[in-house]
Formats: sequence, structure tokens, C-alpha cells
Amino acid sequence: MKTAFALSLGLFLALPAFGATLVPGPEWAPPLEWPPLVNDTDCTSTQGANPNASLGIQGAYGPLGACLPGDPGQPANLIGFAFPLSSCQDGFVKTTRVQFFTAEASDLFQLYIWRDQGGIPIDACGLECGVAANPLTIGAAGPTVRSYNWVNLQCPCLTFNTERLHVGVVYVNGATPADWFVGRNNTPVGAGFGYGNLTGNHGDWQDLNGFGYGNHWGVENVIGPSCGTVPVEETTWGVVKSLYE
Repeated sequence: MKTAFALSLGLFLALPAFGATLVPGPEWAPPLEWPPLVNDTDCTSTQGANPNASLGIQGAYGPLGACLPGDPGQPANLIGFAFPLSSCQDGFVKTTRVQFFTAEASDLFQLYIWRDQGGIPIDACGLECGVAANPLTIGAAGPTVRSYNWVNLQCPCLTFNTERLHVGVVYVNGATPADWFVGRNNTPVGAGFGYGNLTGNHGDWQDLNGFGYGNHWGVENVIGPSCGTVPVEETTWGVVKSLYE
């Protein structure tokens, strides 16, 4: 009896919270296009994706609350995805874009920018590079591109050329459970392009390649040397960078 109980308990503890599981969404053709750049001094950090497929998390409908403080392994309200992007220049993250497939106009999500440590996001509350005015509404039935303008928050995320940042796209509950899917290419490319958190706990990020979704993803950061009326002269970048190291 004790052995059976131990096995049952072990199986229970191994299951993701809320029974959250990865679910492939529909494929789409032709792929969505990214909006063009407005400023010639800006550049885009992407994974080179022109999404024609999608992925979501079923049973991922957590509370409306934002990041919940806690130690690694503790609940954090972070059921969702993290997508690493390599910064294309020294500058401010001015805009983040996410391509959603199969979404309702009223669907909600949380948007974060996290710095990287050892290949996964630094998701501790208060250590984010950027936290949007969460929760955000997708606002249109998918497939659609949702853009978030960080200039309205004075561009809190300062980044440096080739730095690895993670775009966090996290589920929340609204009047009805969100059922959005994030766009991806359906061609396998390998590990290190997307991570999923099926428990919502701090640090519980698993490479999507291990689930058969080693794809390029429909996320983009627009990075520029100035944020609204806040420029950073090229000659000062070395001094600024030293403050962050």
C-alpha cells in the first residue's frame, strides 16, 4: 500500500499545475508580415520567423495577478512562453511585437522582457528588464500582430549589442479563459529558441525543443539609440554599460 501511495504521489507531483499542456494550433498561409520600421536608426531583433503554424498551452488560465514574488520553484503566475532574442545594437527596447494565431479579441496576456542567466530568463519579480502595463488585450481575432510601445513607459529596458533578452508572453484569465496561440515556423531548427513554463513557477522553463517544437517564433524587439526625447550618445555607451555589468 505504501509503495502504491508513493507512486501515486510521485505521479501527482510530476504533473504540471492546472493540468497545463502544450497544444499545437492551426497552420496558416500565407504567413503574417511584420510592420515596417519607422526610424532608420532603429533595428529589429527577431528569430527570422515568418510564422505559418502556432502553439498554445491548454489549461493555462491562471489568475489576473502579475508576477508573484517567490524563490525558484515557488508559484509565480508565469504559465506561458519565453523567447530569446539577440539584441541588434546598443539601445533601448522601443517596441515588442508578438504574432498571435487563433485568438479572441478579448484575450489577455502578460508581457515581460527578462534578461538571461545560463540560457533561461531571470524571472524574479522586480528584476525584469521591462514589465508592460499588464494585463494586455490582444484586441483582434487572430491571426494578428500585437505591438507594445515601450516609449510610453520611457523604455525601461536598456540593452547592448548581442545581449540575449527573453520576451515573456504569459497567460491570464479574463471574462473568458484566454486560448491564444503564438505563431511559429513549422520547420524544426533545434534547441534554444523557445521555452515553456507549464507550472507557472519561478525558473521552471523547459526548452520547447524537448517537446518537438524546436522552431523559430513570431516575436520581435525594435531597438533604437533613443527613446522619445531620451537619447544616449554613442560615446557614452561604454560608461552606461559599465553601470550594468
